Amino acid sequence: MRDLGLAAACAVTAAVSLARLRTVSPGAMVPSTIDRMALVVVAFTSLTVLTVGLVYGTRCACGADSYGYVSEAVLWTKGTLHVPEPMISRVPWTFADWTFTPLGYRPAMSRDAIVPTYPPGFPLTMALAIVVGRTPSAAFVVVPILGAAAIWLTFLIGKRLDDSLTATCGAVLTACSPIFLYQLIQPMSDVPVVTWWLAALLFLLLETDTAALLAGLAASAAVLTRPNLVPLAVVCTVFAACPGERPAPAAARLRRGLLFATGALPGPLLIAWFQKALYGSPLVSGYGRLSDLYALENAGPNTHRYAAWLFESHGIAPFVGLAAPLILMADAHTLAPGVRRAAWLSLAFSSTVYLAYLFYAPFDNWTYTRFLLPAVPLLLLLSIWVTSIALRRIGPTVARLLVTAAVALVALTWLRGQRGLAQVRQGEQRYVRIAKYIRATVPDDALILSMQHSGTVRYYAGRKTVRYDWLLPNWLDPAIEEMRRIRRAPLVLLENWEEKQFRERFNGQAWGALDWPAKVEFDGARLYDPFDRERYLAHEAVITSRVR
Repeated sequence: MRDLGLAAACAVTAAVSLARLRTVSPGAMVPSTIDRMALVVVAFTSLTVLTVGLVYGTRCACGADSYGYVSEAVLWTKGTLHVPEPMISRVPWTFADWTFTPLGYRPAMSRDAIVPTYPPGFPLTMALAIVVGRTPSAAFVVVPILGAAAIWLTFLIGKRLDDSLTATCGAVLTACSPIFLYQLIQPMSDVPVVTWWLAALLFLLLETDTAALLAGLAASAAVLTRPNLVPLAVVCTVFAACPGERPAPAAARLRRGLLFATGALPGPLLIAWFQKALYGSPLVSGYGRLSDLYALENAGPNTHRYAAWLFESHGIAPFVGLAAPLILMADAHTLAPGVRRAAWLSLAFSSTVYLAYLFYAPFDNWTYTRFLLPAVPLLLLLSIWVTSIALRRIGPTVARLLVTAAVALVALTWLRGQRGLAQVRQGEQRYVRIAKYIRATVPDDALILSMQHSGTVRYYAGRKTVRYDWLLPNWLDPAIEEMRRIRRAPLVLLENWEEKQFRERFNGQAWGALDWPAKVEFDGARLYDPFDRERYLAHEAVITSRVR
């Protein structure tokens, strides 16, 4: 499949179907027929999202996040999150516990063990898939399935905000969002947390006691998946108790607020228990203390970066929805209570998502707009709604046609920029090929000095890794000598971009210069045998194998 053919077909089909749907003469279609056609378009969009996630999915426990989530899921199926690491007490260097901790993990409070850094929600969902599918590879279907569910939830929330056209266009744009597609193909928690929060919002808008409780339970799942978004549960609790679309006594509204809070409370409580058990305090996450993650001075850089990244990747589309308060104030007397409620909830929710990351540690890559992903479907729905309201003044039929055409154009523009998704999969699978080569050729007792590959080598090759980035600069040569002394063959595995920082970190150490030929050269990485250096300096031939 080339250039996201299925996804492009999805957007075009949605646009054409909606154009036909809304340009017929008034009264030519009954609302039930219109709704059925919208359902067909959304079903096709959702199926396309599922297909793209499965076909383009990296299916790789690579890097920090993917390895951390997938390996934690496997640990949950085994009933323990503590991984014994007896080598910690066998070596003399400083920070031995951290050097034997791969990306995505941290030393356990108990001696000679490591534990995952990631919250339990997403790994538990993958663990369930592993148990049902009876294979660890079943973990990789979770994100595509939840991504497809997110499209349906966006549509259903859009129906509460406006008509089938707005709802369907919102679902299509969400499916084509660059950051949504980028996270759809990776086993990370960004798409799952979107799905859980959308489910919570939808149930919240239904305004029944049962729905309020279900909304709370969905919020619990979301908090277990991304704990720092717990302020969203507070926003939802307030809205659950506020006047809704249908008149209700204050006691009934209060009851719904309490039911939502009852369902939402297990999430924070379980997170507190999880963090106390693994990290020693309910307020300490796997990433560290709150003071390590949040600071007032982060507001400036984050204000600019998130807005700039969102504009660069999505254009003006998500920002149009920020004009919703003008519509809500200008047309307050003509808008149905349910519409006003859905719009205000979407605005409050999106604003809280943004504020949750305003003071967070800054990052330097556009892909971190994934933090804002829970707000993206709502902002897109609001943008379509605002545009539709504004254009309806020139005539409903023309407005529908213009909105449909604009959505199709935006969707196709976004998709044209996503031709690299196949390359993302290929790039990640490279990690697996390297690890499998090591498993086939490297002794079981070898110690692999690495950083970027520290988790992948453990997961796919079953070999111990030593994080060179935790090794003090003056400890490289003694550490390698110690490994030889205890008969654990050392090797150095580096991505090409890591070699510069390796040389700089260990400047002055004999093996820090990497001044001998690599043992193996992979696509984008090299494997060095430190003791080839002695042979090379003795003018013996050192042959580099090339593996692709």
